[in-house]
Amino acid sequence: MMYVRSLTDEGDAKFREYLKNVQEYPRTAKPDLNQEKFSQDLTLEGIDVTINPNKQFRTKMDMAKHLDESFKDADVGFNELIEYNGLWSWLAYVFFDQLCPVEDGERPLGQTERYICEKSYSSYSKHLVAFPYYVYSIHDEKYSKPFLEHPVDYVGNITEQIGSRKYIMSSKSLVKVVHKLYWDENKGIKEGVASRKGPGSFRRFGKVVEQLKINYDLHGMPEKQILNVLPSEFDKWLED
Repeated sequence: MMYVRSLTDEGDAKFREYLKNVQEYPRTAKPDLNQEKFSQDLTLEGIDVTINPNKQFRTKMDMAKHLDESFKDADVGFNELIEYNGLWSWLAYVFFDQLCPVEDGERPLGQTERYICEKSYSSYSKHLVAFPYYVYSIHDEKYSKPFLEHPVDYVGNITEQIGSRKYIMSSKSLVKVVHKLYWDENKGIKEGVASRKGPGSFRRFGKVVEQLKINYDLHGMPEKQILNVLPSEFDKWLED
């Protein structure tokens, strides 16, 4: 076990340099970012949280659970951690080989924001560690499933189209609606809901919510009321 740390500005730059190098040379050795100049010991801030840096995660849910349990054991909550974007970058550094494994001699790195956590929500929602913890800490395990029952390195349409919308993700009722529409307990994400142009898809849900919130206080409405004001194009997913 080890105490969590937060990347300094120098550590952030060093991690970015490593990410750049690893795209060309996938097996480049990770730099030691646990040195004082590269990361801050958060116990100095009263955050006495320990994690298992060698723990292997089957899904994002497993990772979020581990972090949630670790933070709760130290009596630290989400609101206390949100400002430490360097913490999430450090956690991505620690678990990097799981978040970006070598496949056929290459690392499918994707956007830097998957590993480097910026302060904006749009960046936060793309982060492979911060976002799963955020979802799990606000919504219980059941309603987190559409976003978290995936491999830790997976970046799917539901996160890009719905998870990136703070208005939706900060509402328990709206996330319950997402679960009701798009999640099958036996099969996972329902087939066809990720279609770019299909009626009632992930993409359409985000756009419809943007329209509805002009006339409805969706955050103040329970799940059933929101389902009642959705256009009929979403009925198909309730019938499946």
